[in-house]
Amino acid sequence: MLFSINREELDKLLSELEFFQEVTKTGQSYRQEASKVNVRLETLQERREQLSENLAKTLMEKETFKDNVDELLYYTEMANDIRKQAETIEFAIEETKNDLNELNEEYFHRYKQAVSKDRGEIGKTFNPAVPQALEVVRYQLLECLADIYKYAASQLPEEERETLLNVALDEKVLEKGYGTLWTNNLIPAVSFANENYVINHQNYSAAKSGYVDVPKPALIDDKKEEVQTGAK
Repeated sequence: MLFSINREELDKLLSELEFFQEVTKTGQSYRQEASKVNVRLETLQERREQLSENLAKTLMEKETFKDNVDELLYYTEMANDIRKQAETIEFAIEETKNDLNELNEEYFHRYKQAVSKDRGEIGKTFNPAVPQALEVVRYQLLECLADIYKYAASQLPEEERETLLNVALDEKVLEKGYGTLWTNNLIPAVSFANENYVINHQNYSAAKSGYVDVPKPALIDDKKEEVQTGAK
């Protein structure tokens, strides 16, 4: 390939950067707090199930002592006690669910702040670096293309150009109707004039969204190692 972009500095930078530090810290904090609430909720729910089983068992036993007043009162009192415990646990479960909802609401705002900070870090890292790079690469590419044309043009001495045109545009020769359009394009329009190779807004937007929407040239080595980032 005649010339290409040197990615050495960019690849080195990408291998060292670690973004979303604030989001990571926020997530770690949330998981610790949410874990405590969820453990409490699971414990309460298990207690509720145990009480439900105990109540069912007590009511079954109560049926067998309908003719024994003392036993009947004993199991009735036991059943009522279980129901009261169940009500208390049900209240605690609802409170715990509310705690989890409040925790989620709190961390909604904390995440929003964390994302804003992390986006700011990414912005500071690549702006104005990316716009500057685009400006430089664009200019250098166009400069290369212009130099190619100028060099090719310089290979045809003015004397030879004049002689060629004098012969090709001679009156008597023109009368033969051979056609002279080729004399207007002595320096060929190399393929870089093809609009397919122009970066348009759609290409730029796609790249900013993380993907390249043009075919990968065969000249690019598919075996190139992926850049290793610090992402966990």
